[in-house]
Amino acid sequence: MKSFLAKPGNNVKPIFVDAHLIPDGTDPSDAKVYFFFKEKLTDNSGSTKQINSMIARICPNDTGGQRSLVNKWTTYLKARLVCSVMDDDGTETYFDELEDVFLLETDNPRTTLVYGIFTTSSSVFKGSAVCVYHLSDIQRVFNGPFAHKEGPNHQLIPYQGRIPYPRPGTKNLAKHAYEQSVTVLYCVMLEV
Repeated sequence: MKSFLAKPGNNVKPIFVDAHLIPDGTDPSDAKVYFFFKEKLTDNSGSTKQINSMIARICPNDTGGQRSLVNKWTTYLKARLVCSVMDDDGTETYFDELEDVFLLETDNPRTTLVYGIFTTSSSVFKGSAVCVYHLSDIQRVFNGPFAHKEGPNHQLIPYQGRIPYPRPGTKNLAKHAYEQSVTVLYCVMLEV
């Protein structure tokens, strides 16, 4: 996975935190591998510009695609994990560095809770937080609308075009595959 994410010239360095094989429902053959990692974005001089915490999903039996997608995963999708707290004055503090992950599993995989421990990368404010994500919300993000980068600042905006068939990120893409898509996942704060 590292070689796929860290292509020469894209200035993104993944730092892996954890990985889990998680059932997607009652069918064990429909399980997905979820990767939890940080993406360190650097400028051309190697200085860190930004750190984003990410979650990625892939089918364990993904054999890649055809033509330009040979030796590339066709079920790979990723989303940003956002952990933030709103102050009384409306200022939002982001805890952008994922440090560890814990899964609280239940009999029903869709009710699994994902606990993330985050820290800040700010030089002004140092702190940490625990954010809780419902697996059903994570799955909804991966099955929901896509975002893409647009404009001079490469900002993520909702993709308004027609979603290709078969849908990117699904297991039946052995013959048809499309570039990965990114969408943002927001957290539910656990008050401690």
